[in-house]
Amino acid sequence: MRAAVKGCTDMSCANNSPDTSDLGRDAHTEFREILNTVAHGFEGTAEKNRPRLQPFVNYFPTHLGPILDVGCGVGLMIELLTAAGASAVGIDQDPGQAAIAQSHGLRVVTAHAHEYLADRPNEYGGIFLRHVLEHFDGVEGLRLLYLCRKALKPGGIIVIVTPNFDVASVRHSIFWLDVTHQRPYPLPLLLHIFSSLGLETVDSGCRQAEEERDLFIVGRVPAATTRL
Repeated sequence: MRAAVKGCTDMSCANNSPDTSDLGRDAHTEFREILNTVAHGFEGTAEKNRPRLQPFVNYFPTHLGPILDVGCGVGLMIELLTAAGASAVGIDQDPGQAAIAQSHGLRVVTAHAHEYLADRPNEYGGIFLRHVLEHFDGVEGLRLLYLCRKALKPGGIIVIVTPNFDVASVRHSIFWLDVTHQRPYPLPLLLHIFSSLGLETVDSGCRQAEEERDLFIVGRVPAATTRL
């Protein structure tokens, strides 16, 4: 899954792609291939990531409509959600990752998160972002969450998983192994953003059983709500 080096799978959905306008076409293509190789260099295997994803499946309702995995990579979370009876779809900026997911019969398209979500108000029963938010600076990260909030139906659930800078190995090394990471998002900031967006915080904390102890936060759109 990306949600950029999974480490992160999600350079896949970031709009922070480097400026390569000064390169010729061949050099641009070559550089993009190198960037993808470097960005995916420290991703965990599917065997490692599936049990890390599984606990988040039960947060999502299956009756409110499709669940969107932003930065879905090869589609591990989509597979888990589908197995649980949900209708799940995904987007990923990396065409290679999206193609692998599509080859497994998953509903995944290549898209930039901001552009994709801007055209889909009130469409999803849930949105999942794992190792995605840290690929955006503060303003663009906030805009992404704003667009997620608008794309959720009343009662819809959003789950965010992001690196934990309180862990020394993450702060000093692991976070920086992905060259597309922009900044961390501490839990107090995420709680404040959720409150500002009118989201009820359902759960939050860190994944104590995992070496990196990722932060997570789960929010819900009030069932009776005024659209943003």
